[in-house]
Amino acid sequence: MTPPQESSSLPCGTDVDELTVQVVERTPPLDPEHQAGCPYCRAALAELSVLWSPVHALAEEDVVAPTDLVQRVLDEIQELDYTGGRAVIAAVDGDTAIAVRVVAVIARKAADSVDGTLLAMSRVSAGVEVGAVGRSVVVQLDLIAALGVHLPALSTQIQRTVRDHVAALTGLSVVAVDVSVVEVAEGILGG
Repeated sequence: MTPPQESSSLPCGTDVDELTVQVVERTPPLDPEHQAGCPYCRAALAELSVLWSPVHALAEEDVVAPTDLVQRVLDEIQELDYTGGRAVIAAVDGDTAIAVRVVAVIARKAADSVDGTLLAMSRVSAGVEVGAVGRSVVVQLDLIAALGVHLPALSTQIQRTVRDHVAALTGLSVVAVDVSVVEVAEGILGG
């Protein structure tokens, strides 16, 4: 079996991506005369048309939305807590409200567990701010990093760790984790 070609061009020089766009968007060819006589383009267009036919068929189906869909969405939007004091996970059998200070504790402990972060925060939510609306949260962290640590790599690791821990323990959607290194110092490393 021959491995697929690295190039996305046909032997005639036509870009396969351009042909794909032509099939997907159902636009006329850029060079109609070439396509009409080129066996490579004709074969590629035929294959792409077959591959995309299920998508086109679905796109042509009439979708009937429930009559109360807009009202249900508006009702859910009105129920959101915009105060930022808690995140809410709504479920059929009841809602779960999670105080942002709980998310802040999880975020702080997750950040402290990353090598290169100093254990310098004394209060539970010191240096941590959490914004929450519905299931979505944004975490902002102020950190004191260990001297000699590569700060961009530390920040990336902290973002990943905090996102994973908060999502795993709360079920919330972590939209962003913003990290500010406010100081670099020598000291006992976390992790």
